[in-house]
Amino acid sequence: MKLSFYNIKFQTNDGYRLFNSLRGTLCDISDDLEDCLNDSYVHNLDKETIASLSGLGMLVDDDFNETADYLSRYEQSKERGGKLSVMLFMATSCNLGCPYCYQSAPTKPGNVIRKESLDRFVSWVKWEIENNAITALELKFYGGEPLLARLLMPGFIATINRVCAEGGIPVVYDIVTNATLFDEPLITLFIENSIQMQITLDGSGETHDKRRAWKGTGKGSFDEIFANLELIAKLGGSHLVNLRINVDQENISEIGDLARRARDLGIGSFTCGRIHFREKQTDYEKNTVSSAAFDETFDLEIFRILAPLGYADAPSNLESRDTCLYHWKRGFAVSPALDLFKCDELIDRPEYRVGWIDENGIPIMNEIEYEKAVSRKPTDFESCASCRYLPQCGSGCSIRALNAKGTPHVNFCEATYESVRKKVTSYAIAAAEGLIPDKSESKCNSCHCGS
Repeated sequence: MKLSFYNIKFQTNDGYRLFNSLRGTLCDISDDLEDCLNDSYVHNLDKETIASLSGLGMLVDDDFNETADYLSRYEQSKERGGKLSVMLFMATSCNLGCPYCYQSAPTKPGNVIRKESLDRFVSWVKWEIENNAITALELKFYGGEPLLARLLMPGFIATINRVCAEGGIPVVYDIVTNATLFDEPLITLFIENSIQMQITLDGSGETHDKRRAWKGTGKGSFDEIFANLELIAKLGGSHLVNLRINVDQENISEIGDLARRARDLGIGSFTCGRIHFREKQTDYEKNTVSSAAFDETFDLEIFRILAPLGYADAPSNLESRDTCLYHWKRGFAVSPALDLFKCDELIDRPEYRVGWIDENGIPIMNEIEYEKAVSRKPTDFESCASCRYLPQCGSGCSIRALNAKGTPHVNFCEATYESVRKKVTSYAIAAAEGLIPDKSESKCNSCHCGS
């Protein structure tokens, strides 16, 4: 047996912790075990300690190539079992004028998808079934505000359902919406098709209304959204809702109240996210929480609020990072004009278009840009290949690299080291407080290494 290359030791006020960045596991280690955690002493560990550390991936077989195993799983995640995954922009415009808008929709020209484009999209799905033997369709309605095209949705969904049924593949829907434009027939349609709904409330009433107001009038949207959440609950669809709050320095004190109201409505998921701009410079930046502050303070505090309400599994995600839409072989963000991109953040960057859907529903690909995205490996970058933190960032976000360095085709690892340290600390504190089930943390209190 040998120690995992991806073990990282942290010294804290109350001792030492060992974190494995590949498996996302964590354990407290005693002083005597800390002294002998090197390959020359591993054979002297007692059987119980060896079994515990092996179960956490912190000890591995001598001939096991961890990096090769990680890269193999990384490449497999690009295939995703043959699924076609699409973020379909039903509109690039929006009816709200949020100052921090992730897609900058308030400043974009009105562009709502047309029926002819949806018909071509359906033809494309048929083409993918017949030519690429896709195993499933994952379809996310996105924007802007996708419900600006709500009148087209019933017919489009019915047609997609028929095409996928005829092709023998399942279809899974979800939508990111501000929920201001719902009505009972549309909610019923979403419930009948098990469409997962991500909806945002940014506080209780006044705080939300200051951020998420109707474009043009400045009228707040809280009352309308909450009324629609109540209607969803009345119609039996609360289990399909993920209610999100974009956390900044002003509204963290309102998370508990909002989460309790969500629980009372039977809403199945409640999540908190940091407002971020992926290295873009914006006027709203001064109001946000930095990634370091979020990892160090807010993440744990939010978990303490949500865990008793049944809305959190852990304060931080310690699992190794797989691929995202940018790297998936059959994953695309699709504009209302049916241009194909590898990320929703690139939808207004025509130079990064990887293809388009022609009038017959056939994808015409820019193979050079497409291959740059899907062929990237974390070990393409020398500094990443030898880094113990690699599985936690996968060489970083390509879009953050684009915004910070001018190209998506380089690594972006700048924040990984401190972020991982802070996540591990938050997770360990939460575990010590008894807020996390004992599934990722173990304690090795003894060792007989002879040192």
